[in-house]
Parts: sequence; structure tokens; C-alpha cells
Amino acid sequence: MNYLFAPSSEPIEYDECGQLYSHDTFIHIKRSMDVFVLILLCNGTLFIAQNQNLYELHPNQYVILFPGQEHYGYLPSTPGLSYYWCHFRFKNNEYEIISEQAAKSIVHKNTDKSAANFTGYLLPETGTMYNADKPSLIFRLLMDLSQQNYFSKYQGNYALSLLILEIMNETLFNSENGIMNKTAYNVKEIEEWIHANCITKLSVHDVALHFGYNVNYLSSLFKRHTGYSLNKYIYISRISIAKQMLLNSSDPIKKIAINSGFSDEKQFMKTFKKTENMTPSQYRNLYYKKHFSPQLR
Repeated sequence: MNYLFAPSSEPIEYDECGQLYSHDTFIHIKRSMDVFVLILLCNGTLFIAQNQNLYELHPNQYVILFPGQEHYGYLPSTPGLSYYWCHFRFKNNEYEIISEQAAKSIVHKNTDKSAANFTGYLLPETGTMYNADKPSLIFRLLMDLSQQNYFSKYQGNYALSLLILEIMNETLFNSENGIMNKTAYNVKEIEEWIHANCITKLSVHDVALHFGYNVNYLSSLFKRHTGYSLNKYIYISRISIAKQMLLNSSDPIKKIAINSGFSDEKQFMKTFKKTENMTPSQYRNLYYKKHFSPQLR
């Protein structure tokens, strides 16, 4: 896999962004552009190729399409496909496309295994975000900003730079691509499994049983590495999924509550307000705006 690397002394140069929503069968056109294209899946499956690499993207997965490299859809997507997209550049074309080995070397030289001490933009060509809340909100805020009369490209540059840093933090330092010890990796695997299974009637005992740990030991280990109890993390994962549903669908609150793993609407409303300091309806009204476009950009 290739990596994108660029210095972070200057913000990334924003071009334009939006959200594609297709009511019909969709296949990406074949083209080559002079800008980077970032695609983050919301719903459905996108089949896209870059040169000879074929990618099958699912919700919360992204791909970066490089300038001057041909990309195209290799299979059609079913109706209901939705994804965020953004076009951007680096000032004076100061960037490199490097190998995974070179990327790991850069990380080892510039950090003590903490994202806080890393300088630069470094992103895998494609990746999965198990918590896409912040990137999704930044995308929406960027779309909102770009439609305001007072919007300037400087605002777009800094908002986009924040978006890229959020994706970098999640995919580079908080995933299997990251630099972490074995214990931290095991904890991250547990986080990912919880996120994938939290819509079921999942309990702390179920998690411990699946990974072969004593309940008390696993609870202590998990909290030491994440700052959350297992039970709280299960609820946080459910809320994260519910927030995506609130942003990307018009489903009623009751349906979203059940589909995100809560036993009933009342429990969902109580947990959501405690976690987000607002009701689900208030959250939807604050961030849900129709930026959908059936046209490819």
C-alpha cells in the first residue's frame, strides 16, 4: 500500500467538497485529475480502482485518489450509495507518495509512538475509521461553511487540514497500520469487535468470553488503555452508530434506537442526552443539512 506524506508547516489547500447520494445504480467514471480526491463512505459499497489497485469501500472507509493517476469504478454500486468527497492540493506540490516501509521509517524517526509528537501529514492510501464521528462532522461543517457568503479559502484550508489530521490519527495511530505494542493492539482489536457487534444485545461478559479473558481482568486492561469501562464503551459505540444514522437518514428516532442496539427509545434518548448533552432530534437539527448531490465531482 502507498502512503501520502507531506510537511504540516502549511495548511492543506482546499478546493471543493460535497456529498454524493445516488438513488440509482452508480459507477464511477474513468478519469485522471490534477488534485487529490478524498472519498469517505457513508452508505452502500463503492467499487473504485486506482491504477491496478481495486478497492471495495464500505461505510467509514476512505480512499485517497492521487493527482495524475487514473481512477475509475470497476463494478456498479446499488442504489442508496452515499459518500463525502473533497478535492485538495498541497502548497507548491510539496508531498511524496511513499511505500509502507518508508512510512514506518518516518514514524519511528519522528515519534515516540504518540500521535501528539508526530509532525506532518501521513495517510495510508485507504483505511477504516472505527470512530468516524469527528471526520463526518468536520465534513458537514466544511460543506456548510463553503456555502456561506463570508466563506474564504483560508477557512477551508484549516478545516480541511483538521479533517485530514483526524483521519490520520484514527487510521495511522489507532489501527493495525499504527505503531503500537502488542497489548495496545489487542485492546484495539477488542474496540473494533465491540464496534462491529454493539448493535446486538452485547454485554461485558460476551466480550470477555469471545476473547478468552476473565471479566475483571479484561475490564481493568481495557480501562487502563482507553480510559473507558467496557460497558461505557459499548454504549459509546452504539451512540456513534446512531449519530451516523441521524446524519445520513431520515429514519424516525425509534427505528434508529433499535437499529443501533438499544433496547428501546427511552433508553436511547436518556443515554444520548447524557453522552452528547442534547437530544437526538437536537443533534439531527444541528448537523443535518441537505448537501446531497447526484452528480459526480
